[in-house]
Formats: sequence, C-alpha cells, structure tokens
Amino acid sequence: MASAAGVKKHHDGVGLAGVRLTLVEDLRIDVSNQCGENTFNTVYAEVDYLLSLSERWKLRVGAQITDQRAVGDALAARTNEKYWSAQAGGARLQLGYRELTLTGAFSITASGNNIYLTLIDKDFDRAGEKALLFGLAYDFSRAVTPGLSAFTNLAWGWDAITVDYHLPWLAPTFLRGLWFRARAVIIDQEHARQLDYQFRLSVNWERNLF
Repeated sequence: MASAAGVKKHHDGVGLAGVRLTLVEDLRIDVSNQCGENTFNTVYAEVDYLLSLSERWKLRVGAQITDQRAVGDALAARTNEKYWSAQAGGARLQLGYRELTLTGAFSITASGNNIYLTLIDKDFDRAGEKALLFGLAYDFSRAVTPGLSAFTNLAWGWDAITVDYHLPWLAPTFLRGLWFRARAVIIDQEHARQLDYQFRLSVNWERNLF
C-alpha cells in the first residue's frame, strides 16, 4: 500500500473493515475504515433511504462523508503539513415518478475528494470547493427497448460549470451482452478563453468464452 501511495522504498500494508446495516426496510447504512500503516487512514460512511410515497411516486434521500488523515510516520505526506487531514461530505435528494427521476445534490470539500458530484470530466474536488447538482433521468425500457435509459446533470462548482449527458447503456435482446454508451460534456470554466467540448462513444460486448 505504501508504494502504491507513492512512498518509495516502503511496503507497509493496509487493513480494511466495513459493515452494512439494514435496520429497517429500504434503509441502508454503510461504514468502512481503511487503515494504511504509516500512510493514512480513511473512514467512509453512507446512509441511503428509499420511501415509497405511492405506487408511482418514490423519494430517495442519501448522505455520505469521508474523513482521511495521515497516521503513523505519515510517509505519504505531500504538503507542508506532515499530519494532514481531509474531509468531504455530500447529500442527495431524488424524486421518482414512474420511469422519471429528478435529482438534487450538494457537496462540500475541506480538501481532497468529492462524492456525489463526480461527472464525466470534472469532479469538483478542489480544496474548499462547494458544489450543487441538478439532474434528470428517464428509463426508456418500457417505451422503447429493454435497457435503454438516459440522464443529464447540470452542476455548479466554486468557479466551473459542467453539463453532463450520459446514455448509461443499451442492451438489445437479440444481442445478449452488447451495450452502447454515448457521453458528451460542455465545460465553462472561469478564466478559460473558450468552452471545452468532449464527446465519447463506447461499444462493449460481453461474451462467455467457456
């Protein structure tokens, strides 16, 4: 683990432990801890709850938090502060009506890694950055073909705007294991001279060899 974290000539190990609790129906709690000897310790916790308002309406709420800090000899320190610490937290609210899902999310980063607002090109993970996200998703499995869905996200960060459009997958019934993914992003970043455009198309076909 130490060498993977960028520490030269050290091979200290890492331990990982986690637990998932389902105290009541549709409530999920995840807690995990990863401790790297003489590098850093990471604690992650997530709560997710799905509430059925009616046969057609559903509400999902979730929250996540990550705490990471140097431990032991702090061999992975990359800042002037040897025993550094970093925290990130986020909350998400989703309202579903049949195949349509509306999403709102917020995250704040003390330093390091964001959670809900990781998009195709920008992660909004700069130190001290706050971010908001609004999303729209629709499942076309009943209306068009099984496995076809799409979503779009609009996110605001400290000084950047990202629009993310994503077709998660398309799996025709006559070609089992074949799926397509089309993604596009428009980035309007502060102080940039022009917009940044990216388009990505992926084709995957999973087959059993034996």
